[in-house]
Parts: sequence; structure tokens; C-alpha cells
Amino acid sequence: MLKQLASYTTYVVVCSLIVISIFLYQKKTHHTTQPILITQDLYSCKVYRVIDGDSILSYCNDLSDKKLSVRLLHIDAPELTQIPWGVQSKVALKNLLKQYNNKVEILFSGKDVYNRYLGELFIGNKLSVNRIMVQQGQATVYPRYYPPKNYLSAMRKAKKQRLGIWQTDGLQQNPQRYRRLAK
Repeated sequence: MLKQLASYTTYVVVCSLIVISIFLYQKKTHHTTQPILITQDLYSCKVYRVIDGDSILSYCNDLSDKKLSVRLLHIDAPELTQIPWGVQSKVALKNLLKQYNNKVEILFSGKDVYNRYLGELFIGNKLSVNRIMVQQGQATVYPRYYPPKNYLSAMRKAKKQRLGIWQTDGLQQNPQRYRRLAK
């Protein structure tokens, strides 16, 4: 019985040390920056840089004095390594935003697995940049994240008209699959 008690005590001590170590490690590596509180409001932002056909860096003075990495919600553009499609998609997004002096309004919707903000960008009279990219055939729709029906109809129309990525068959039409195969 004494042997069992000693074994149990050792087990409890080891488990306690593991839990304390994990807690201290998390506390040490925890970021000290304040999280940005995002509501359902549209935020006026200035695009600082277009990363690719579905990602930007922007300044949103009402939210933060730092550049925010924003992934365009509901869409997936070809990777830059998918030549020429990725570069064409990036240029299309850059040119579209340039027409409005890189000023956008963003409706944020959480973060992705890479810690980028997810958002729908609007220009002019509340025109969705995300949907325009799909309409122009420069991006496809992420169907598994419940996109609005008008995104899916815009994609069907772009496919039918063979715009952008729909000109020829290939992996540019499925960037997610391309990324998996490229690993």
C-alpha cells in the first residue's frame, strides 16, 4: 500500500510539473499586443500593398496604427507561382483598387488560420471588390465557407464567358488543390 501511495504521489508531482511548465511557456510566449476589437461596422481603410489576388495589407486608422493583413473573404485567387494566372489576378486587384485611390471600406469577419483578418472590401458606392474579382474571372469562390449566392452565380457567369482563369482548363481554377499538390 505504501508503494502504491508513493507511485501515485510521484505521478501527481510529474503531472503537476508538466501543467505548470505548459502554463509558464504559454505565458512567456503570449503576445502582449492588445487585440483589435472588430464590430459589424464598415471601416474606412487605405490599401498599403496588394499581396496577391486575394490578400492585402491595409491601414485602418479607426482600428489600429499598424498595417493589417487582410484576406478577401469568400474567394480564392491563383497563387503567384501559377504563372500567368496568379500575377494577372494580383494586377487585376491592384488596378481595381487604384481606380479608387486605394481607399476601401472593409467589413471584417474574424481571422483565418494564418492570423490574417478576413474581410469583404467595398469601393465606390458599396461595390464588393471580392465579388468583382470573381465576376472578372480572377478568383474562384470558396464554396465550403457558405458564400453568398450572388458569388456563386458570378462565378458560373465568368466560367460560361471563359473570363480570366476560366479561359483554359487547369489548376488555376482550383488554387486550393494546387497548394496541396505543391507541398
